[in-house]
Amino acid sequence: MRLERLESVSLRGNYFNRSIISCLSFLPSLNILDLTGSFRLGSSFPMQELSSLKELTTLDLSASGLKSLTFNGSMSNLLHLNLEDNEFSDDIMRSMAAFPSLRYLSLDYCSFGGRLFGNGTKLSNLVHLSLIEIEFNGDFMRSMVAFPSLRFLNLLYAGITGRLFGNVVPSIPNLQVLILSGNHFSGTIPIEALASFHRLEILDLSGNNFVGSIPSTIKFLSSLKALSFSFNSLNGSLTNGLCELKNLKQMDFSANMFDGNLPECFNRLSSLKFLDISKNQFTGKIPPSLIANLTSLEYVDFSHNKFEGLFSFSMFSNHRKLEFVSFKNDNDKFEVETEEPIGWTPMFQLKVLVLSNCNIKMPKRSSVPCFLLHQRKLKKLDLSHNSLEGMFPNWLIDNNRMLEVFNLRDNSFGNIFYMPLNRNPNTMWVDMSGNRMIGSIPRYMPKFFPHITYLNLSINSLDGVIPSSMGDLVELNELDISHNKLSGEVPTGLLTNLSQLVVLNLSNNSLHGEVLSTNINLGYKGRLCLDNNYFTGKIRHTGLWSTLQLLDISNNFFTGFNPCWISNITTSFEPEGSLLFLDISQNSFSGPIPSCLISQSLEHLHLGSNKFTGSIPNSFGTLKNVLTLDIGDNYLSHMIPKFLGELSSLRILLLGKNNFSGSIPKQLCRLTNASLIDLSNNFLSGSIPSCLQNIRGPSYQAFMHTRYLYHEGYDRGELLSPSFYYQGIIKRRFKFPDDLFKIQDEVLFTTKDIPLTYKLG
Repeated sequence: MRLERLESVSLRGNYFNRSIISCLSFLPSLNILDLTGSFRLGSSFPMQELSSLKELTTLDLSASGLKSLTFNGSMSNLLHLNLEDNEFSDDIMRSMAAFPSLRYLSLDYCSFGGRLFGNGTKLSNLVHLSLIEIEFNGDFMRSMVAFPSLRFLNLLYAGITGRLFGNVVPSIPNLQVLILSGNHFSGTIPIEALASFHRLEILDLSGNNFVGSIPSTIKFLSSLKALSFSFNSLNGSLTNGLCELKNLKQMDFSANMFDGNLPECFNRLSSLKFLDISKNQFTGKIPPSLIANLTSLEYVDFSHNKFEGLFSFSMFSNHRKLEFVSFKNDNDKFEVETEEPIGWTPMFQLKVLVLSNCNIKMPKRSSVPCFLLHQRKLKKLDLSHNSLEGMFPNWLIDNNRMLEVFNLRDNSFGNIFYMPLNRNPNTMWVDMSGNRMIGSIPRYMPKFFPHITYLNLSINSLDGVIPSSMGDLVELNELDISHNKLSGEVPTGLLTNLSQLVVLNLSNNSLHGEVLSTNINLGYKGRLCLDNNYFTGKIRHTGLWSTLQLLDISNNFFTGFNPCWISNITTSFEPEGSLLFLDISQNSFSGPIPSCLISQSLEHLHLGSNKFTGSIPNSFGTLKNVLTLDIGDNYLSHMIPKFLGELSSLRILLLGKNNFSGSIPKQLCRLTNASLIDLSNNFLSGSIPSCLQNIRGPSYQAFMHTRYLYHEGYDRGELLSPSFYYQGIIKRRFKFPDDLFKIQDEVLFTTKDIPLTYKLG
């Protein structure tokens, strides 16, 4: 078989030795050669053997374990070279002289033994250079003089520090795309220097440490189509100079400290498709003309600012291309009007709508904004924190068959929680917590939401038993049905069938039974909350305990367990263990505190209000990370151990209502970060150490390590609250962050015989 005319060969993903290269040299017409991941050479690639491929224009050697690339000849027609994900030990750029026509070069994710540039090699025809995550050393802009024809430069996460330009602004007159996101640039943004790139269309400086305001001279970047300054420390008001950027289609200033009013002249940016000014400190009213005139808008995010006054959602009525709108408000001075003028009809079909804490003005007998009756393409809907009333709007799920995220948290929806009429296989994330729902949990939920991963029905008035069908929600990751009026026993399937379940919160109900006497199947770094119920029995030692991160069984009627599983919670990734929070307080545990009841990873340990006797075990001296230690209201005796003073991270120490005797150890004065120490109602004697008055508490806010009750082992934005991808000039990914399972530790202590609670954080 003769292959002289073969033009394209892909051998990617194999495991060849060097001999395959000599075989390829007999393909004279070869134009494209892809050898991605096909070698584990660990040395130099034999480029010399490809010198006969005079027609080769594209070569991909990514992920090939290359150490060097030596070539004495020339491949004058090579245009595209991909060397991503290799570990070069020599001067790779010296080899580039063999490719005088090269136009596209990618060195993403490579490491280099020496300086990447600086040997004098010049690639005059190179137009595209990508250097993502390369840990750049030296003055990168000075190095760019070697590429005078460059149009595209990507230095995302390249580890560059200092000011963007030193004393040299390279002459790259044709530069159109400059991506410097995720570095460590500081100082002010050098707009005047950037203006020397007269053809610059895309400028991404997001995720750096730039300070100061945007100067009015930004108007000289007149060719800009996409501009991102997000996630910096920029401040001040937005300059009117931005209004001169008539070609701008994408503007992202999110996560800075901008303030003041929005310039009304933004209404001149008629080409604008993407506008994100979220997470700033903008004030005043949103100018009506700013929205009404920008009919090209597709993506708008004004969340987390300080806007005031009334915003009429009908200003979007003529925005045919609008897909994404987010208003997540942080104050009570901003209102969203959705119903005026009466009968307005939207011309858009949204994919994402977030109107959270927006004081939505609704007429009586209306539960949700009427314009939603016309929406059929919603994927994510968040109307949380709005005091909306009426029946549960299950028709929203029926009308939007692609709906993935449905968040009506903290409203006043009442009556029975009805299932939608039709099965929706796309719904993954439902939150109806903090409403007034009554009745029982629907039995047919697995039928209508077969792929749900997150379900929160907490803080309602649901009653009856937990339906056994909940054990059929096989993709469930997080379930919170706490703070209801549920009764009966927990279905066995809920505890054993859900292999992907990570968070299970059943607290504050009237559930009973020996729930921990069975094998519980909970995922890695699981969180289990069973507190404030009527559970009984002993705790069985199962595989569950080896991966827990949080266990709260407080205020039940448990009587005993073998706690030594706690000291065994270690993995190769976490030699100190994974358990952070353990609360077994207010039960009926008795006898001495087991010495193995420790894990070096523990931050919060609650053993109070039980019937423990004896002394505090010496093993507690190894709890170097503990923030809360509550062993009050037991029958503990002997002296308070001195080693408690060595627990330098401790913020809360509760030893009250026990039988401790002897003097207060002076070593407790070393707890300089403590916010609360309770030694009341014991049999202590002697004087109170005067040094205790020197404890001032932490110099920073206590309990900044507040943990969340969701799994940190995967990308929660993808699995539980799916992302929205905006395929703009600069691609943008929007996640639905939330704190739905935030744990705020709370301890009970006594002062003058009055029980008080102390919340941490």
